[in-house]
Amino acid sequence: TKQAVRGCLYVVAELNGPPADRVRVSERILSTLQRTYYTVKGGQGVVLAEAMRSAEHVLRDYNEAHPEAPMEGSIAAVALLRSRVMIACSGAALALVRERQRVEVFPGDSSARGEGRSHDLARWELQPGDVALIAGPAWPDRVPLRTLASTVAYVERDTCEDAAAGLREQGGGLDAPGLLLVFEAAQRTDSP
Repeated sequence: TKQAVRGCLYVVAELNGPPADRVRVSERILSTLQRTYYTVKGGQGVVLAEAMRSAEHVLRDYNEAHPEAPMEGSIAAVALLRSRVMIACSGAALALVRERQRVEVFPGDSSARGEGRSHDLARWELQPGDVALIAGPAWPDRVPLRTLASTVAYVERDTCEDAAAGLREQGGGLDAPGLLLVFEAAQRTDSP
């Protein structure tokens, strides 16, 4: 199927604007991302970049139609295809990635996050034990980046749920979108 060829797509979208429109616009953004990612032809990077452009276009269209109450948006997407992982972030969204015991913040220049930049892409080859945290801008505003990085550095499959609960507690019950992924080796299902 087209989905099997493209792998899995995980998205976090955080919108700030009129509450009555946030759900509708976020659903359009997510639908556009998914439809574009699974239908456009090309390599994984080309497809994810086009999906992000399409999602950013939804937000731009909304703001052009509602200049009196524009909506700010941040989107982070993780595309997982076999052992390849690609992350795209736009607005003030960010990702923290633990790759072979090293934690990196993406995009790397936190001072530039959200300043009119379009999406950024990062990719890596997945190893068992790698971790990714994708989050909207509310997370680093409420939980220190050092705490987020420490969580990513030490979380394991068995502690993932506790780590997510701990981050929410540190954020004062923060109910903002985020996704904590711990990657492991694929399980073979063809053996008896």
